[in-house]
Amino acid sequence: MKLDINKPFITLTVGEVSTLFYDCLLRIHSEQGKAAEETTTYSFNQVAKLLKVSHTTVKKLVADLYLMPTSDGKRISAREVRNYLNNTMSI
Repeated sequence: MKLDINKPFITLTVGEVSTLFYDCLLRIHSEQGKAAEETTTYSFNQVAKLLKVSHTTVKKLVADLYLMPTSDGKRISAREVRNYLNNTMSI
């Protein structure tokens, strides 16, 4: 293949290539984390420990619809916990 110097091309410094590569790795890692988060669930006791509250408080948060349990009603997804934390931290 012959290089046509009349067509535009991009030149990058080593630092720019490193930054692009690092950003791509972060995106891949982030997507893998989201996939894992989709399947991770916690018991009410585990959520209580994560939130540093009592088991009764977690049950109340579920009853008041601040946290939605899984379909069996016994566990809470990691996404639910993260969303709850995001919503309470922004207040």
